[in-house]
Amino acid sequence: MNVKSYPDGKGPSTPWGSGQQVKTVARGVAEVGTASHGGMRVSRGLATRRMKPEILACAIERSGYFWFEEDCAYALVVLSMPELFEAKMVESAKASAKTWNPDEYTVLTGEPVVVEESYTLQRRAFEAETKDKFVVRCAWGDWEDDVPKGMVKVFSRRDSDGAERYGLVNAVDYNTRRSKFGYVLADA
Repeated sequence: MNVKSYPDGKGPSTPWGSGQQVKTVARGVAEVGTASHGGMRVSRGLATRRMKPEILACAIERSGYFWFEEDCAYALVVLSMPELFEAKMVESAKASAKTWNPDEYTVLTGEPVVVEESYTLQRRAFEAETKDKFVVRCAWGDWEDDVPKGMVKVFSRRDSDGAERYGLVNAVDYNTRRSKFGYVLADA
């Protein structure tokens, strides 16, 4: 694997800033890192020959390349061209794609992803289940001047009609009933 470093910040332009390190994986595929982020760069020609349109829709297209960010979308490159990567990276990419890009994982593998395997599917299920309820979008603790001790001031929204409201909820209840996707107001 060929690695080029650009410590002066004059590396290739990326969607995340100037590239500081470029690792060539194969002709047309590289891992690019910047000071703040990075991802996979795939040449337009290779991408259009080897990757499905549903996968390319997850990329940023710029300067003759498709760019896939390093946290989640990189997995779609790895799963589209697994022969270019080590087995350990392919396994990691499978887990990442199931978690964050379950639809694209299914397009690539033909294997459905179950809700328990995917944060994205769990979030979708929560949103469908609560679309007619007020779900907290912002919260302020009792350190704020206008929030009584033991309470939490909340701003909530109901997705089905866009209705919004502010209110107060008990802090203990808020902290014990809040899920990873939000707090649903009991009276709504």
